[in-house]
Amino acid sequence: MIIKTILMVILAYLLGSISWAYILGKAVKKIDIRKYDNPGVVGAWRQLGPKWGVLVALLDIGKAALPVYIAKVLFLPDYIPVILVVLAVTLGHNWPIFLQFKGGMGMGTNMGALLVLLPKAFGISLAVALGVGFGLWLIMKKKKVTVPYGALTGYILMPILTWMRFKEPHPLFILTLLLFALVIMRQIPPIKRLTERR
Repeated sequence: MIIKTILMVILAYLLGSISWAYILGKAVKKIDIRKYDNPGVVGAWRQLGPKWGVLVALLDIGKAALPVYIAKVLFLPDYIPVILVVLAVTLGHNWPIFLQFKGGMGMGTNMGALLVLLPKAFGISLAVALGVGFGLWLIMKKKKVTVPYGALTGYILMPILTWMRFKEPHPLFILTLLLFALVIMRQIPPIKRLTERR
C-alpha cells in the first residue's frame, strides 16, 4: 500500500507538472507564455484566445481527474492516499518541475479533482462561481479582476457544501480547506495587483 501510494503521488505530481498553457503557447503563437502571463487557464485565455483557454482548462481538468480517479479506485475507502494524490497533482501544476517551479494557479487541476470526488458539490460551486464572475464582469464593465473573484466564490462554497453533506470533519472536507488555502496563496497577489490598478 505504501509503495503504491508513493508511486501514485509521484505520477500525479509529474502529470500536474505538464503545463498545457506553456505547450500550447509554444505551439500556437510561438511564445513563452510565462513572459506575458501566468501559465494557466486564465493566462492562456488572455494570451492565446478564448478557444485555447477553454482547451487548456479541459486539459488541466483531465490531467488531474485521471490520477485522482485511479487513486479513488485503488484506495477508497482509505481517503489519505487519495488526498495525497490530489495535493500532488495540484502542487505539480502550481510548482512544476519542468518549468523551474513556476506554474499556474491550480484552478483547472482543482476542478478535475473535485469533479471526481465531489461531483454534486462541484457542480453547484461551479455554477455559482460562473454566475458571480459573469455578473461582476457585466457590472464592472468587463474588467479582468472579476475572474479571480468568481473563482474564489466557488472555492469558498466547496467546504460549506462538503460539510453540509457529511456534517462532520470528513477527510474530503479537510481536502476542500487545503485546496482553498492553496488557491488563496496563488490568487491573492494577482487580485491585489488588479485592484490596485482600478
